[in-house]
Amino acid sequence: MNKFIAVFLFFAGLIVCSQAAEHVVKVGYPEGKNLFSPDVVNAAMGDTVKFVWTSGKHSVIESDAKGSCKTLVSTDAFTTEAYEAPKEWVLDIKEASGKKWYYCGVGGHCGAGMVGTILIGAADNKTAPADGKAPADGKAPADGKAPASAAAQTYTSAYAVTAGVIFSSMCMAAYML
Repeated sequence: MNKFIAVFLFFAGLIVCSQAAEHVVKVGYPEGKNLFSPDVVNAAMGDTVKFVWTSGKHSVIESDAKGSCKTLVSTDAFTTEAYEAPKEWVLDIKEASGKKWYYCGVGGHCGAGMVGTILIGAADNKTAPADGKAPADGKAPADGKAPASAAAQTYTSAYAVTAGVIFSSMCMAAYML
């Protein structure tokens, strides 16, 4: 019976921990546009949001409200320096629910609309389409979900799988003692 429980915990640890996703947000745009793409990301606790600089000089700064160009005053607020492309920066989602707003702090970018939102604890954990456009027919999909696009795919994080293996190994080691 104890072996059954240990094996069960091992596989449960792998399944639970491997559900974390990585959401990729392009910072800048190959044509030199100042935007985040996608500008809305739905994430869950344990997911990561990877910001990938694709052009220009940009920063990612947590703001106090949607579309605001004002830095959130909090010890937990995230911020980056202004970096030139290519650059990558990863934000770990530690909250179970809520919203995080962000903007580019490089002069004039936020005022021109370079802002974004992370919705935490969203129902279907899908990332919004990268182009931000409505379907050609103007109607929302019947299932209410945003259409998938190559840039908006979520990927299972190798770090989450590694964490699952470590957790599961600890369960097995505890059983052996």
